[in-house]
Amino acid sequence: MVKRNDSKRSESELNEKDPIILAFVEGTKDQLTKATKDSVGYDLAYNGKDIEIENGKVAKLSTGIKLEMTSNIFASIRIRSSLAQKGILIPNSPALIDSDYRGEIYILVMNLSGANIQIRQGDRIAQLTFEEKVKITLRFKKGGSPSDSERGSKGFGSSGR
Repeated sequence: MVKRNDSKRSESELNEKDPIILAFVEGTKDQLTKATKDSVGYDLAYNGKDIEIENGKVAKLSTGIKLEMTSNIFASIRIRSSLAQKGILIPNSPALIDSDYRGEIYILVMNLSGANIQIRQGDRIAQLTFEEKVKITLRFKKGGSPSDSERGSKGFGSSGR
């Protein structure tokens, strides 16, 4: 199945400059959907037997989806806000998927809700977004310090509430 930036646009509406991403799906196309035509993220659904995640535990959830992306694209997985407000998080969020990864996409989910939670086949768990890579040249300097800036080395909480 070929997916472009917006799966709900008709073929005539697709921009020929849009990157083409192939999504290989075990199950149904409903495992990877967009809520609206302007949504940035594709909802990722759980593809496995119903499970219970104990409070304070992390589970590795199957999606049944594999991607083939062009080398200038990478993907990120983020928790859905409706789950985050309940204390269900992705511990390595945003989780990065490199363009050369061809295996199944799994989602690590941490339950901090205060109670055990049920995850059922087809539950929308996370969002998948796509971004273009920025090419950089990283240069290393031994010793010394970066140039001065207005912020300097002020870190956590330095900008106030």
